[in-house]
Amino acid sequence: MREYLKLIDTDTQGVRSDVSPLFRDFEATQKLVQDLIAPFLDLNVTHVAGIDALGFILGALVARELEAGFVLIRKGDKLPVPTFSREYISSSGHFKRLELRKDAVQKGDRVLIVDDWIETGAQMKSALGLFEQTEAEVVGMAAICIEQNKKTEKLRTQYTCHDVWSHT
Repeated sequence: MREYLKLIDTDTQGVRSDVSPLFRDFEATQKLVQDLIAPFLDLNVTHVAGIDALGFILGALVARELEAGFVLIRKGDKLPVPTFSREYISSSGHFKRLELRKDAVQKGDRVLIVDDWIETGAQMKSALGLFEQTEAEVVGMAAICIEQNKKTEKLRTQYTCHDVWSHT
C-alpha cells in the first residue's frame, strides 16, 4: 500500500472511508496528486472537473498540476445560472442531481473528471451525462478509489479510469 493511503480513516461508521486526514499532510497530498495525474499527462487535458465536494479539493489540485482550467460539478440547485442537469440514484438509494454551468466547457475541450471515491458509479455516470450535453470530450476519470464491481465495470471499459487504491 502506498504510504500516504494509510492516512485515510477506514475505521468509520457505515461503509465510507474518510479521506480528509490525508489532506492535512502536504507531502502525502502532493504524492497523491502526482499518482492521480500520471496516466493523463500526455492526453492534453484542458479542463479538470471536480464533483461536489471532495472532488473540488482533488480536482483543483490536479488542475493546477496539469496547468488546466477547473470546472465545478455542483449538487442540484446550487448554481444561480443556466445549467445542464442530471439526476441519479445515490448508493444510499436517494434521488440526487448534479449540475454543470452551460458555459463551463466548449467544443474541443478535453476534460478529466475527478472525485474522491467512486462506489457504484451512479454519481460519475451522472457527471458524464452532463458532459454529453456539451461538445467537450471526457478523456477519463481519476479518484482515490474506484471500487471494482459490476456497476463500475462499464466505466472502466468505456473510459480511461485511474485510482490509487486498487493499485496498491
